[in-house]
Amino acid sequence: MTRFTSIHLITGLLLPAVYFGILPAAQAQQPATDTLQVRLDEIRVEAARITETGKTAPFSVSIRNRSAYDAIVEPALTLDRIMFEVPGVWINNRENPALGERISIRGMGWRAAFGVRGIQMYMDGVPLTMPDGQTVTNVVDPAFISNMEIIRGPSSSMWGNASGGVIMLRSDRFTARPTVRVRGLTGSDGLYKTDAEASFRSGNVNYHFWGSHLQQDGFRDHSRFITTRLGANARWLISERSLLSITSTWMNSPTSFNPGSLTKEQASDVPRSANPFNVNQNAGKMNEQGQLGITYRFRSDDYEINTTGYGVFRDLENPLAFAWIKVDRVAYGFRSNVERTFEYLSVAGGIDMSRQIDDRKNWGNSGGERGDLRLDQKETVLNTALFTALRGSYENITLSTALRRDWIRFESDDFFQAGGDNSGSRLFQAWSPSAGISLDLGQTVLFLNAGTSYETPTTTELVNRPDMTGGFNQDIEPERTVNFETGVRGEFGGSLFRYELAVYSMSVRDRILPFRTEEGGDRDFFRNQGRSLHQGLEVFFGITPWRSAIISGSYSFSNNRFRSADEQIQGESLRDNSIPGLPDHRFSIRLEGILYGFRPSLQAERVSSYYVNSLNTVKNDAYTVADLRISHTGIGGKGFSVLPFLQISNIADVRYNSSVIINAANNRYFEPAAGRTFQAGFNVIWTGE
Repeated sequence: MTRFTSIHLITGLLLPAVYFGILPAAQAQQPATDTLQVRLDEIRVEAARITETGKTAPFSVSIRNRSAYDAIVEPALTLDRIMFEVPGVWINNRENPALGERISIRGMGWRAAFGVRGIQMYMDGVPLTMPDGQTVTNVVDPAFISNMEIIRGPSSSMWGNASGGVIMLRSDRFTARPTVRVRGLTGSDGLYKTDAEASFRSGNVNYHFWGSHLQQDGFRDHSRFITTRLGANARWLISERSLLSITSTWMNSPTSFNPGSLTKEQASDVPRSANPFNVNQNAGKMNEQGQLGITYRFRSDDYEINTTGYGVFRDLENPLAFAWIKVDRVAYGFRSNVERTFEYLSVAGGIDMSRQIDDRKNWGNSGGERGDLRLDQKETVLNTALFTALRGSYENITLSTALRRDWIRFESDDFFQAGGDNSGSRLFQAWSPSAGISLDLGQTVLFLNAGTSYETPTTTELVNRPDMTGGFNQDIEPERTVNFETGVRGEFGGSLFRYELAVYSMSVRDRILPFRTEEGGDRDFFRNQGRSLHQGLEVFFGITPWRSAIISGSYSFSNNRFRSADEQIQGESLRDNSIPGLPDHRFSIRLEGILYGFRPSLQAERVSSYYVNSLNTVKNDAYTVADLRISHTGIGGKGFSVLPFLQISNIADVRYNSSVIINAANNRYFEPAAGRTFQAGFNVIWTGE
């Protein structure tokens, strides 16, 4: 995609949000507050695609509403900062924006070498996950996320391909009064960031605009990162029964270097260093991405209609250690569902359609410059799906079922034709059922659920053929998962004590696993190999001992094992080996309070040791890290206020590795975390009448 085309697309993404809108005004933004106590009423779970509430949903779901104050004073440079306490969800900050965070839910997504795999993600209703199952989160600025819904288990009956879990993010934050905020942030390792947002209402339309610019030298050598992000949201209350929503987001990152991974000795002795080969090859990426979504909702006494259409573009230049890759992507689609409500029964049904078009070229990488052309092809993915869902409630019992049918067609047109025409196609089909039941005992809800998911190979995994030719790998098939879970959630004394506990068991077959060859070097190839079993326990608690204090935390235990007797590497069986990259134990805790206008917050995390390779011969050491943040609830008057904050991350200056590369070549498994760092800044806020 040319730059001329990109600029016109950006204009097309942003301008509609200026002229149109969405829904009635939300509560006014109030950054200064004298209480941390929150009353959690029944909240509708939008990710369920049929009317469910956070209280009675018969599956594991975490709903987090970030207060305006938390969003203002938390630097939140990465997603792990805002999902810190969600059990079962593990986000690794690689200290490498070129690869993005490593995200897993109950172990799904563990094998991703870059981006996110096995998890469906959405931002403001627009999919971050493409039809081929690959997720890219570059457009997300965690500092502006206002709401999160996380389904912690297989959900293909609702969302289709690669739904080992679902993460839905929202950036809109509408206010009753006109509000403008500007934030300046600086910190260690050359960090500078500027945020700005504005919200106001005009008639029946609410508007929210946000933007940020970030640049950072990075903790490690060869890890400089520069990005700009812009977003616009609008809600138009057309009538008492209908509303229109428009959202648009754009990002541009001209600089994002990739320092690569290190050996254990290098990570311990020289953690700031980069892989010399990555430096020589100038490994990194330059990318631009934009997306636009429009949603119409109509609700009557008996039925509801939801229809969403969206478009996405992405331009990527990606010099790697072994190749130079360029991908120009356009994706678009829509989803629509209708729900009819009777006295004790709700019935929903709908259709999803999405299309992804990638123009891909691969060159050799000759000292950081493009070498000879090796691949030139267009890859197209078309996903069509039908789904239906039933929800029945009688007295205190709720029963929910869902069924989805997907057809996903991959096509490749070979324009390079070295050694013949390697064009080809693959068609994948899947049925995805689920069923669950919940029992409402007043302050306590019990639930039981069975769910499924499937995960096709992505276009990247299909085109990376072990024979180093073009076209699609014809031997790889989708992996499939069956999940059983049961749990309990509730609260006592209003919001004095909130808790959730879940136990699960997931069986995964035909796993898609990466492997490397001597000829391919650092390049990953993929194949189906064996089965695995994921079992675990998840706990969340929140305690409000008095109005100006809160204690919350989570614990996750997981036992993830290879189960096939015939799985071998280098002649050694993997049966009963731990799946690499996943710790057995994780514990997090947060303590926060208010004292004379100051708001101190202390959070800590303990992660047990875990293996980094499938043979279970090398481990990443256990670690405990703690962060301290001190902020002020606001100084000023007459509509203006100033809110300063200071955060010290890794206050004990612990040396540890925050992420790993699974089964890496040459024992370079480790991605070191930064030591003690400082971030400080202030907000200036104006609120009108």
